[in-house]
Amino acid sequence: MRQKGISSIAIIILIVILVLVIGGLIFIFSKNKTAKEKQGQPSSQDQKTSIVDCGEAGPQNPDKSVMNCIEEKFKECQPATVVISLGPDLIYYYEIIGPANNSCSTKGKFISNPNPEWIGKEMVCQLDNKKDFDEAVADLSKCEGDLYNLMVPKFIPANTTKTIDFAECANQRGVSTIAREDGTVCREGQIDLGSIPGITGNGRPAQCCK
Repeated sequence: MRQKGISSIAIIILIVILVLVIGGLIFIFSKNKTAKEKQGQPSSQDQKTSIVDCGEAGPQNPDKSVMNCIEEKFKECQPATVVISLGPDLIYYYEIIGPANNSCSTKGKFISNPNPEWIGKEMVCQLDNKKDFDEAVADLSKCEGDLYNLMVPKFIPANTTKTIDFAECANQRGVSTIAREDGTVCREGQIDLGSIPGITGNGRPAQCCK
């Protein structure tokens, strides 16, 4: 009886050892397989940061594949870059960042520009990628940044508290300008000398901007 009990215990111990060994082998195998799969595939972070370089476009490089590339990436709002060169003194870098707030976020900067103040300053835009690329990039209404502030002038509210006749405006080297729909008229940095009686446009008065 005692020998039979010892034999049973030995068999149980052997089964436990076999289970542990088999379980260990399965764990090691599955771990190595997972590691190999991860090794063969880019991580989600790498996929997110992958940016396609479409190349350089311009009169000196009429290859349509460059613009076709950036246009296709814009439709899908996938990260991509293109350099647009209109000459050695006018080179613009354009980048598609990706989707943001139901729009396609993009940014751009001048690598070269006749005005050194414009070089390196960025403009970020939220564009509608349901539109054609050319049409979408022309809309600067949802853009911001240092370059945007240089490219798009700011206007000041019309000075309607004073009036000045056309001749006097000309004598002071002013220019008559029709007020905008939002009530602004002269550019920031100019002086609004007042409204010019008798001159209107679309029902809005003309101001003398100097």
